Amino acid sequence: MLTIGIALVALIQYPLCNFRKIHWRQIGILFEALILLLVAFIPQSNNLLANNLISFACGVQAESFRKIDGTPVATIMCTGNLRSAAQLICDSVYTKERSMMKRGLMFYFMIAIFTLGAVLGNLCVGLWRESAILAGAALLAAAFVLLLVRHDAE
Repeated sequence: MLTIGIALVALIQYPLCNFRKIHWRQIGILFEALILLLVAFIPQSNNLLANNLISFACGVQAESFRKIDGTPVATIMCTGNLRSAAQLICDSVYTKERSMMKRGLMFYFMIAIFTLGAVLGNLCVGLWRESAILAGAALLAAAFVLLLVRHDAE
């Protein structure tokens, strides 16, 4: 399902790249939010379907947000980002190139935000059980709206 999510984004990216009202990445965010909303209403007895839908949403996320300031990143896992952060910071110490240090710290910042999200997600699960996924859907919906407002302002 991860691959299908990646393929879907690849298919919608090109026809929508010149669309003025909404950016194609916003469609991906909206789609992710809708998937999480749907998963919130799937009964526990059908966890396989829920896991597949989450995997699909992860594929959409991974393909939609592959770079930050031209630097390739992983938005659904931390291991590659950890390796990149350590490598860039070590390289910057050796080469004295500040841009490498900045990019390495950006990776560590992303990892910190990822960790914060995991901690907050765990707290939400403790409070709301299966309904905690609605918090993720709400955050994605908020990101969609914020990007709409930003797009309109430009």
